[in-house]
Amino acid sequence: MNNESKINIKLSFYCLLVLIIISSCGKKNEVAPAHSNLPFIHWKAGDDIIVTEDLYIDSVNFIIEPGVKVKIRSGCNIIIGKNYSVKLMAIGTGDNPINFTTYNPEGLPDKSYWGSIIINNLYNEPAIPTFEYCNFIKGGGQGSEAVIINQSNNINFSNCLIDYSLNYGILAKNNAGFNEFTGNTIKHTLNHPVSITSGKAHTIGINNIIIADSTNQGIFLSTGNLNIGYDSIIWRAQTVPYIIPNDFSVTGSTVVSSFFIIEGGTTIMLGENSNFYVGDRLKFIAIGYIEKPITFTSLQKEPQPGDWSDIRFNHEANAVFKYCIFEYGGEYEDHMVDNAMIRLYSTTNISMDNCLFRYSESIAVLLYKYGANLSIPSFSSFTNNTFENLNTYAISLQSESVNSIDYTNNFNNHEIYIQESTISSGHTIWKNLGSAYILDSYVTINGEFETILEIEKGTKVKFDRGGIKIGTASSYGGKLIAVGTEEEPIIFTSAKENPDYGDWGGILFYKYSRPGNILNHCEILYAGEYSLNFNQASVHISGNDTNVSVMNSTIAHSSHYGLIVSGSANPYLFNNTFFDNLE
Repeated sequence: MNNESKINIKLSFYCLLVLIIISSCGKKNEVAPAHSNLPFIHWKAGDDIIVTEDLYIDSVNFIIEPGVKVKIRSGCNIIIGKNYSVKLMAIGTGDNPINFTTYNPEGLPDKSYWGSIIINNLYNEPAIPTFEYCNFIKGGGQGSEAVIINQSNNINFSNCLIDYSLNYGILAKNNAGFNEFTGNTIKHTLNHPVSITSGKAHTIGINNIIIADSTNQGIFLSTGNLNIGYDSIIWRAQTVPYIIPNDFSVTGSTVVSSFFIIEGGTTIMLGENSNFYVGDRLKFIAIGYIEKPITFTSLQKEPQPGDWSDIRFNHEANAVFKYCIFEYGGEYEDHMVDNAMIRLYSTTNISMDNCLFRYSESIAVLLYKYGANLSIPSFSSFTNNTFENLNTYAISLQSESVNSIDYTNNFNNHEIYIQESTISSGHTIWKNLGSAYILDSYVTINGEFETILEIEKGTKVKFDRGGIKIGTASSYGGKLIAVGTEEEPIIFTSAKENPDYGDWGGILFYKYSRPGNILNHCEILYAGEYSLNFNQASVHISGNDTNVSVMNSTIAHSSHYGLIVSGSANPYLFNNTFFDNLE
């Protein structure tokens, strides 16, 4: 057979046998290592191969040289290794690629796309099966699922072009992946350019140019559960996003910690109502850069806040986020008490730095103590983050967790929600972060030894209801230190848009509060809500000692009294202003 001959391939044992004989007889011209115990199908440089029916390649060395042109009739497929393993080497060059195109001599417009190349069982000795510098043009037609359907894990696919498909470009089925997938170009596909399981997405390598025809197409992850076991895997940045259509979870080994790394520049699109769960025994690393952030966003063509649910971490999760963007999540559900775009459940091993949180339907970041015996959640680092265009609060957390929030964050006037909680130990500081704290319940300060809540000058604390209680239990105590300045007073006030008398309870010092409580240069406004434990007042001091100092402060707009002193309490009161209190 000379270089200008054409081989018309029919679906029959006879024609396949002829090919094997032609390829294996005479002078050998091998282009790659071959399996020594198998016969050959050898398509040589310059050959035009015409496939007019489905072609099955089984139990052979299948070699395709540079420059071969394979023309495939509409709806026909090449099936490699369906019944028996094949040694495959299809290696072109940059100047002389192997071309797979349509055979359509009649020029019929509805016959211009061929089917698929379906890859099944392959030998990986003495070399890895390879498609290199191959062009696949106008496949995926006539009901085919993709141009390339890969069901093998031991194939190299490099420097190839897939151009025009009526379905997927590449479909990796049955948890198949790649030994190598680099330098490929995929474009003009009606469906996603690539579909692969989440467990094999890391086999998509570098230097690929993947172009989607729609903004919500990309690398489609066909399964939602990823257990990486003892391995460490990387999702490489590609030119299209990773598509997660439904709930997704990633977990590690139960014995040792595994690493799941998302490369800078990666975009992950999450489907409607979906959540992204990060489990135990796993180090989750998502480190982007100023010019190449990692983005978690909506799959919708016209994204809206709440398109996807949340990214959540349980109490043993460990994660690092730098230069990440979180947007269009935080789906709000009426029956949920923990709606948020980012949810941290009793974990203390999460760092988030230089990140952007925007367009969340509910709270952007939630720290939630999930179980009585678990840790109070906090950040290992939380710096230089920005919140913008949120429907509600920036962060929801317990009182003690505020210690882990750095001054460098920009909240853009989005408020910080303080959950109902008890400060039972240590020195908690509510920092002046440039945005108000919001409470709709009581925060209680009760703890052994020196349990302190300190509020920094210039801080604003707003109440929907509730207030602050200090020293309610006989075996414990607590201390509140709120020291502002004339220029930067601390303001305790109503959270209502139109504040009114008695919108919240007040600041209540019980008799077990420890000495050293201070309210200095504070404004306590619109308090005095009815309480079962005290008469109604903005500030109520009860006790047997001089344990409270109130100085240079303004108490106004109480629904009852401005200040009540009961029992044998003997507070230090100096230079305070009282006005517009109803009793």
